[in-house]
Amino acid sequence: MELDERSPSKWRSYERPRILRSELASALPSKGVGEVTTQDLLRLQNGIRIRPAPIYANRFAQVVRVFFEWAAATYEISDPSRPLRLVTNEADYQRDRFLGQTELHTVYWGAGCLPHYARDFVRVLMLTPQRVSAVAGMKFSQIDQNGIWRVPRLQKKSKGGDQLLPLSGFARYIIEARRASGSNFDHVFCSGRGGDVHLQGMSKFKASLDKHLGDAVAPWRYHDFRRSFATFAATAGVDRETVRRALDHGMNARDALLSIYDRYDRLDEQRAALDQYARFVVLS
Repeated sequence: MELDERSPSKWRSYERPRILRSELASALPSKGVGEVTTQDLLRLQNGIRIRPAPIYANRFAQVVRVFFEWAAATYEISDPSRPLRLVTNEADYQRDRFLGQTELHTVYWGAGCLPHYARDFVRVLMLTPQRVSAVAGMKFSQIDQNGIWRVPRLQKKSKGGDQLLPLSGFARYIIEARRASGSNFDHVFCSGRGGDVHLQGMSKFKASLDKHLGDAVAPWRYHDFRRSFATFAATAGVDRETVRRALDHGMNARDALLSIYDRYDRLDEQRAALDQYARFVVLS
């Protein structure tokens, strides 16, 4: 499926086209706009929900419904998106949850109960700490000899170009061990049946891990790892700009203007912070 450049101006902002490209167009490459069915959209939304990414599944529904409302009026096709609904009440999700050192240590080592590719995924997700989709799509070819991971613009959420993220020593060790295992594929994490397809079924890994951990760790989500790093960094005295760059958070208008003149990438500071955080997570 190809997106039409004539889409209304509200579709030229960054986030909405990104969702359409990564979750709709790439999943249905052989279908035209008028060939997409309600079943296709429900299947894609459910796949996002069980990653688990229920809030993102809500965003998918909102974006797709507006897109097909426009497409139906433009091309005189039926709108397959009308049955899409929000899949979760976003008010139910805490946005202040972070894991302390004991919890992080327990999750990190508890992941050893998972198959090797799922274990390594969870650990690298904790140590980077990037969004689930970015780590699931990580490729060996994106990592240079100095351990700098270039996260492509289309693989991440925030606006701007590619993100440069220096990997901690612990994260590099896991990734290099996977490379040395003899995989013929570029993806660092492939599904069990996989081939060169990025990792799937992350919700199943977490369910297995939760069952293994029992009551040792209070309820948590993958996204809480990012907040855990930010909280650690604040207590460790890491400056906010280094944290922002490591997490690839967006900037306000003033900071965006300053960034035009300030081209310093803070790679050394990011590496130091992520190495310090990795020791905090891995070592008791």
